[in-house]
Amino acid sequence: MQSFLAILHKKRYTRLQGLEDLEAALQYDKAALDNTSPDHSDLVDKQAALAVSYTDCYRRLGKLDDLEAALKYTQAALNNTSLQHPRIADRQAALAASYTDCYQRLGKLDDLEAALKYDKAALINTSADHPDLADRYTALAASYTDCYQRLGKLDDLEAALKHDKAALDSTSSEHPKLADRQAALAVSYSDCYRRLGNLDDLEAALKYKQAALDNTPADHPKLADRQAALGISYLDHY
Repeated sequence: MQSFLAILHKKRYTRLQGLEDLEAALQYDKAALDNTSPDHSDLVDKQAALAVSYTDCYRRLGKLDDLEAALKYTQAALNNTSLQHPRIADRQAALAASYTDCYQRLGKLDDLEAALKYDKAALINTSADHPDLADRYTALAASYTDCYQRLGKLDDLEAALKHDKAALDSTSSEHPKLADRQAALAVSYSDCYRRLGNLDDLEAALKYKQAALDNTPADHPKLADRQAALGISYLDHY
């Protein structure tokens, strides 16, 4: 019952963004885990659910304690998941996301390397027909981009471009994330142009920035950013 109540509050939080629902979901997820024995078959799912609630709290309120708790329970869920489990890739992807949040908050290279490690593992364990395949490519590309921006290695830049391409190739023309993936690929091409100076990369960046803008509705919060990004590429082209 506690887990069910947590799910209901999470759904309402997703819909209405009420902080009281987020706090209630966290409390019910805590209670559900506290009442689960270490050898219970549902232990891992409850650790993973609590990690999600802590992640939502961190992203809403920005408290470092919530981020550390999210990482703790995401790691625990993965530790208790066998490599043959059908959700192993989901747990690896969740842990990668927690390490990415840690890296973005604290700037520690170890967190970035861990995010990259688990993003790679999640992609390896994701089948070619899995609905989250494109998301896994996108996450791994983002980790490679972070590595390139931190360390400046050309291999990381090339890997980011490769996986951004794969993410877009795995995205249908009606998908709600199409514009985001076009924009991400454009960023990788822009980075390649700035590093190597190849005109083909600049033209590809211009192409995908235009596509991303064309697929961005007029009331979208990223509209101005996409217009500005396209303007920069036109300036570079000029």
